[in-house]
Amino acid sequence: MNKVAEKGYLYIAYGEAFTREAIMSIKSLKRFTKLPVAIFTDQSQELVDGVADIYAKIHANHLRAKVDYMDMSPFINTVFLDSDTVIVRNCDDMFNLLERFDVAIVNDYARKRLKYSKIVPEYGEIPYAFSEANSGVIAFNDSTRTQTFLKMWKEYFYKYFKETNGWDQISFRISL
Repeated sequence: MNKVAEKGYLYIAYGEAFTREAIMSIKSLKRFTKLPVAIFTDQSQELVDGVADIYAKIHANHLRAKVDYMDMSPFINTVFLDSDTVIVRNCDDMFNLLERFDVAIVNDYARKRLKYSKIVPEYGEIPYAFSEANSGVIAFNDSTRTQTFLKMWKEYFYKYFKETNGWDQISFRISL
């Protein structure tokens, strides 16, 4: 997808329920920002008309469609938000992090999950001190390094799709 703006927010939703949830999140976000908001969904454009500024139809086949489509963000600098986020204040300052870093994340409460350490070798090798990251709030730019990271995330996601039951946190941490 061509880049249409310097900065913007991105949602990727699979299925009607998650798309409707994303619409509620977008409405909470728009109370605090003037930046454009894009939504990629497998649902019809009519469902999101008047809410998102940019719409793209995706052809996803699993719940974690973000892994497949984040690299297609229409923005040079993107803040990706999962559909279950509720925005309670302006968070445009997240874009400031991208002036220094290619990717900015929010830490998860988990440190390291023993279950996945036993079944995913690359995950098991990561030190306990390297915290889990929340893949539901990610700021990223369009650098070559970011594109490499997103590609790696996708590769590990599919490599361990069965072992993780399609959960993306494990592959995200390995890729980081």
